[in-house]
Amino acid sequence: MTTPTVPPNEESLIPLARAVGEALYRRGLVAALAESCTGGLVGHLITEIAGSSAWFAGSAGVYSYPAKEGILGVDHDTLEREGAVSYAVAAQ
Repeated sequence: MTTPTVPPNEESLIPLARAVGEALYRRGLVAALAESCTGGLVGHLITEIAGSSAWFAGSAGVYSYPAKEGILGVDHDTLEREGAVSYAVAAQ
């Protein structure tokens, strides 16, 4: 029998997001995200952190093919050939 796992929640993920943000800030970098399957969760977690605007520009929730094509400029043929959850689409 396997031990059930507890899914991550805000309490466990925000410290991780904070650590990433601190590393970005120290290096003078800023993050911007395109989210699909996460539905904006990562952006939400980041904006729960006071001062995150110093290292977080924002995120776009692009779930549908038309949103990926129109907002992000993902090639329609790549979406059709590779599927939305693929390296080829993420790389574009």
